[in-house]
Amino acid sequence: MTASREAYFETQPLFTPGQRGPFDCQYRIPNLIVSRAGTVFAFASEKVGRISDEAKGNFIVRRSHDGGRTWTAIEPLRQDEDPRVSYGYSSGVADLETGRVLVFFGTGVTILPEDIGGVWPEKWKAEHPEEAAELAQRLAPHVQRGRYLTWTDDEGATWAEPVPVGDALRIANPVTGERRPFGPQWVGTQLRYGPHKGRLVLPGRGLSQGAPFALFGFSHNCVIYSDDHGQTWQPGGLTQTGTGEACLVEQADGTLYVNSRNESLRFRGYRAWDRSDDGGESFIASGYDPGLPEPHCQASMVRLSGPPDRSRVLFCNPAVHSDTTTHFDIHGRRNLTVRLSTDECRTWPVARTVCEGGAAYSSLAVTADGGILCAYETVSPVEGRLNHDGQIVLARFNLPWLLDGQPEP
Repeated sequence: MTASREAYFETQPLFTPGQRGPFDCQYRIPNLIVSRAGTVFAFASEKVGRISDEAKGNFIVRRSHDGGRTWTAIEPLRQDEDPRVSYGYSSGVADLETGRVLVFFGTGVTILPEDIGGVWPEKWKAEHPEEAAELAQRLAPHVQRGRYLTWTDDEGATWAEPVPVGDALRIANPVTGERRPFGPQWVGTQLRYGPHKGRLVLPGRGLSQGAPFALFGFSHNCVIYSDDHGQTWQPGGLTQTGTGEACLVEQADGTLYVNSRNESLRFRGYRAWDRSDDGGESFIASGYDPGLPEPHCQASMVRLSGPPDRSRVLFCNPAVHSDTTTHFDIHGRRNLTVRLSTDECRTWPVARTVCEGGAAYSSLAVTADGGILCAYETVSPVEGRLNHDGQIVLARFNLPWLLDGQPEP
């Protein structure tokens, strides 16, 4: 790693709304993965026709071979002109031992509010899984719904034929024993320091009980892991209840640290955390971090450096405290801030704003030369509603810029 000593910060559009072939596209949900060879993969959800969560999507990627300075054109990995067929990135990880980049994606059927009396489809599907499955079958009977795994061994030039995951990632409810579907989400890591060195670990999410969605009381994060370089995958332990949309990092002693969006009413407006000492198979400690305020939004995390170098972990989210009891604060998704911890995520003494205006979901990555990348959504509150601009911006900067002339803690 040859990080520059001169501070720099620059931004560029990474995904911009517009027409791509037959599709009128907008973009959400950035995810950055850096391969062993240094290729940066930028995955996003390409929304077709509308920007909402339930909109039809295509599974797409852009790649950079120079640390995020320049990028290939959008490459569709899965798309379909059928307005009801939807694909989307689920989670991914780079295997730094084999060089393989593994990606989970979902194949689904778009159910719109107008199909179900105008209610929110995500909530309705969680509460009426059998009815949702029947409706999806009627809308697109030819689609094999589910989650699939694919990978590339040549830096994204070609991708393997997708393998269906099936029911392998179901997790048992700790009280009832009922096995419920959990899925990988966002960007994972490969453990380097502890007894499980080489393990691939991905954050995941699900509902441990088919209960009403209102307060997310049965929403859990979890981890998915593989000890054979992605040939087989196991579900790990559940984090505390009322958590969603996790990011994770391995600490220098091999402990796995999971940081989550707080979906409960406990310590509302601050991030939740859980720690595992067995590589994610179970969690032994949990709590909330008053140093990480949030407006109920996804966040991202990545290790900048570690043993034998100094330990540095980066965290990014809209740094706005909001204790509203609603699902999220419409006006809170702004002031996107990157923070630095040098004590394994216990304190965050360094913070610098990447985007002062409206910004929501983000993804952090570290390039082969020690540079830092942050891809993020831009948003705007419009007439009492949160409006996603459909654009994803990429910021490139380094540690000297983050420190802003101050000595490192």
